[in-house]
Amino acid sequence: MPPLELSAEEYRVLTHERHTWITYGRCTVTTNLEADQPLSNGIHFTFVWKQLKNDIYLLLAAANHVQDEQDAACKQFSNAAVLQARVFDHVKTDTIIHKGTPKIQIRSLSGNLYFLFPDEIVYAASKDKHCTIYTVSEMKIVSYMSLNTLEQTGFLRIHSRYLVNRSFITCIRRHEVTLVDKTVLPVGKQRYNEVVEMLKMG
Repeated sequence: MPPLELSAEEYRVLTHERHTWITYGRCTVTTNLEADQPLSNGIHFTFVWKQLKNDIYLLLAAANHVQDEQDAACKQFSNAAVLQARVFDHVKTDTIIHKGTPKIQIRSLSGNLYFLFPDEIVYAASKDKHCTIYTVSEMKIVSYMSLNTLEQTGFLRIHSRYLVNRSFITCIRRHEVTLVDKTVLPVGKQRYNEVVEMLKMG
């Protein structure tokens, strides 16, 4: 195996709330398949940490290869039929630091009020006139909020019963998407092509 060179390393805390940290990093890995053929690829990774008493636990670790479409050596792999996970390419810097990003107000069935940034919500599911919101800190909030209301804040409608934060989609195939935590959600038959196009747009 040829040697690997790491460059452009970057590490950052994405969010921190209620003893939960989400951190991310990115770097570029370069190697030579042949003497005159350098191959470069970006790697993005994210970790979710949870503090319980005096211990910190790793809840989620995910890494994705992000191909540089400007690199001629990588263009052969940039086929639109093979969707690569580009989590942090989909998250704008001002969203990462929450600058000027309003929180979404959610009232649970018990009357509690929650205030979440959009990038703290992974997906939302509707059932029996209730909406269940799943967050990066593994919290579930059941609310009377409609998916139509939440969709207006930028979430991607993949099914009549599901909205997803596109930043957490790692794979799409016929009739389903897979998220960074391995959750699999259905994609409506009539929505598949639209969802693919929206993911291409980032």
